[in-house]
Amino acid sequence: MSARLSETEAARLLADAEVVLVELEGCLLGPEGPAPGAAELLHLAGERLHVLSNNATHTAEELAGELDTMGLPVASQRLLLAGAAAVAHIAPRWPAGRVLPLATRSLCRLACALGLEIEARAPDAVLAACDLDLTHERLAQALAALEEGAALIAADADPWAWAGAGAGRKRPGTGALLAALSACVPEAEAVVMGLPEPTLIRHALARAGETEGRAVLVAQPGLARSRAARALGIPHLPVQPARLLVAAPQPALALPGLLAPRAA
Repeated sequence: MSARLSETEAARLLADAEVVLVELEGCLLGPEGPAPGAAELLHLAGERLHVLSNNATHTAEELAGELDTMGLPVASQRLLLAGAAAVAHIAPRWPAGRVLPLATRSLCRLACALGLEIEARAPDAVLAACDLDLTHERLAQALAALEEGAALIAADADPWAWAGAGAGRKRPGTGALLAALSACVPEAEAVVMGLPEPTLIRHALARAGETEGRAVLVAQPGLARSRAARALGIPHLPVQPARLLVAAPQPALALPGLLAPRAA
């Protein structure tokens, strides 16, 4: 928490916000499971909630199911995932186009559902995500495609990813794959969807019908996240859910999921 924004001030911003954007990793979910206060924060945010995640393996429906089993009920429509966002970025730019996915089967199925063709020969774009079955041959195909001018669209740039929701183990993430691609084809510049890039925040605000003013971002600390939020005109609250709840105004806590009535 910066010296210019106390926990009490952050909690007041949260209570007054009309849109509450919360980062999943590091805020709602830790390596071993839900963070203290995470379920209560979801309840407090209610219909104002949109959850952002650098998840690069699941669809929103799949992740919503996993979170529900952990006591973190989030509707799939309220989840914005970096991997799914990367697929959605490709589809309208290359309608019925060819994509070479370095990604899970879930994201491949999503790509097909959006009208894309899974094809290693002369693809329009290479999708870089967290490919759990990546082979040397597949990597070579992606490098060849990039050398021939295919666009590189990446879910995120995190070098490490958790092995599963609350699994407590790490595995190489999309950022590790991007490093390998960049080492061989340095001229291939990736378009990155995930945090700390502002794309997911922008998508969440558009989905909520909110462009500025009455939104907040509860996310991991970091200058890059603060800059991304500031660029879109919203405050960044880099504080854990339990500490926000302790500092929250009591009327907000008494009406979980709802804003306190405002004077007309």
